[in-house]
Amino acid sequence: MKIKSYLFLVSLLILSSCKLKEDTVTNPTEPTPSETTLTISSPNGGESLDAGNQYDIKWTSNTTALVNIEYTVNNGGTWTLIADSVENTGVYTWFPIPNKISTQCKIRVSTVNGVKADDSDSPFSIVSGSTQKVVVTMPNGGENIEAGSQETITWSSSNIDSVRIEYTIDNGNHWNLIAIDKNNTGSYYWDPVPTTPSTLGKIRIMDAKDGNPVDESDSTFNIVTQPGIKVLSPKGGESLISGSGTNITWSSLNVENVKIEYTTNAGANWNLIVSSTPSTGSYVWENIPAVTSNQCRIRISDAVDGDPFGISDNNFSISSQLGQNISVTSPNGGEEWVAGSRQVITWDAEGILNVNLEYTTNNGTTWNTIATNVTSTGSYTWDKIPTVQSTNCKVRVSDAVDAI
Repeated sequence: MKIKSYLFLVSLLILSSCKLKEDTVTNPTEPTPSETTLTISSPNGGESLDAGNQYDIKWTSNTTALVNIEYTVNNGGTWTLIADSVENTGVYTWFPIPNKISTQCKIRVSTVNGVKADDSDSPFSIVSGSTQKVVVTMPNGGENIEAGSQETITWSSSNIDSVRIEYTIDNGNHWNLIAIDKNNTGSYYWDPVPTTPSTLGKIRIMDAKDGNPVDESDSTFNIVTQPGIKVLSPKGGESLISGSGTNITWSSLNVENVKIEYTTNAGANWNLIVSSTPSTGSYVWENIPAVTSNQCRIRISDAVDGDPFGISDNNFSISSQLGQNISVTSPNGGEEWVAGSRQVITWDAEGILNVNLEYTTNNGTTWNTIATNVTSTGSYTWDKIPTVQSTNCKVRVSDAVDAI
């Protein structure tokens, strides 16, 4: 019995040992922290690197963990980041090498998880470049730049004090001056971009002193007209009937989809008609809302961000009346009004928002204005009857929109 118990315990210990070994090997392809290696091979000490040029930083490693790359110019007193979270391929092109002249430079490569790091074994030098260089980096070809907008031009250079910046819109047949950057900062705010559309734009940058070296965009970029929208109809003055439909039209440039809205209070508030529709220039507004207002307008804007936008030039009206009519009730014939007195003109109207009021002293041969664009409340106080004598007087009230 004791022998059987002993054999059982031994078997249990063997199985537990095997289980522990299996648990510790979680990823046979990735080394454990203690097995991870990372070694810089270049620059590793004694090299001279030209400021403004490029250099391939090289290292070897048995891990796939991402790495950070840094440099120092004071033998490790402080470190400056070159690149972070770089794929661990064993090589990284450093460009441009900074203009930090020093003989106490080192490179450090470290895994982002902090497991392993290595520095150059000995210092190397960064020296003033022996050759001049300038390279346009932006815009460098293929970009779409809005005419009249602002654009940042960027470049890299070495051993150049100041640069001359030019542009062309005909692929280099003619060049135009943008500016001379006396400090050669590596970037310039181009404001404004010329308003001439082109598919053949390029930037050229050169040494301002003697024009050499020089570089231009690798290929052409586009200068495109700024987006724009103009409402064509309803543009103002129209009378629309609630429940009916109308065709909203517009013109646009460089806008893919538009949002369409309407206001009934001259723009204090806007109500949605459609949130996004292709900018084809036409949209049927069906079931015009049941409102009564003569302060309506349409607003059409870019569906993405609302810019650009266009608004009806003037107000139009929406009425819930199915028909329109006006009937003058006073004076309506036979009255005697004293010249210089104050009298009230009254009328009945349907579907009319604003009216014009006129009078005649010759039975309609000619008409004279009393007031224009008066809200159609049904009455108007005529402050002072003109000093004329006539038995052929009449008053006319008409729709202010179309005089019908």
